[in-house]
Amino acid sequence: MNLRISLVLIILVSWFSVFGVLVLKSDIGSEKSEDQINYFYRISSGDITNISIRNQDNALSWRLIDNTWYFDNMDGIPADTFRWGGIIDLLQGPQLYRTLSENIDDKSKYGLEDPSTEISIFLASGDKRTLFIGDATPDLQNNYAYLEGDNKLVMVDSTWKGVLARLVDEPPYPKWMYKLNEEDILEVIIINDNEIKKAYTLKSDGWYNCIIPLTGTPC
Repeated sequence: MNLRISLVLIILVSWFSVFGVLVLKSDIGSEKSEDQINYFYRISSGDITNISIRNQDNALSWRLIDNTWYFDNMDGIPADTFRWGGIIDLLQGPQLYRTLSENIDDKSKYGLEDPSTEISIFLASGDKRTLFIGDATPDLQNNYAYLEGDNKLVMVDSTWKGVLARLVDEPPYPKWMYKLNEEDILEVIIINDNEIKKAYTLKSDGWYNCIIPLTGTPC
């Protein structure tokens, strides 16, 4: 074989060997750093049966029935599937930004004496995880927090906290559910299978049944 061709082949083989070693080292490093990720807590999404969230003065809870999440005490009102999508995955446990202390010296310094946000997660086993989330850090990127039964002071991502707090500040009601001011209601019509079954109209002295079929609006 021509000497020049042989030298070129040797150089190419050397480069591929070096590249292969670099890729292998890079992959090994990635796996190692993934193993070292710390979480606030870890639970399986399939074990979660009930959720309770309080943010400031707002509080709501939900329960899982036949693979559908419903508002507690709302007579079968489900959570909006679009808004609820991904919530259970978030509740498996957020990645910790940092553990500040193994023991909280003074909860009032971090807004944890009377935490603004409290999240309780109930499991099929009967266990419960309760998270207390306090003030935002000076850069507003994280919040101080701790887990019930564990006195570690940690920092969790403020976006994670914000998504969960919004569930009670702006509840994920289904799109077909509306809140109305009772004083604005003048007429109620009940329709089933595209047929008017009942109708009521408000007059100065109270509510009256309308005659079916309706002949006008209001009836």
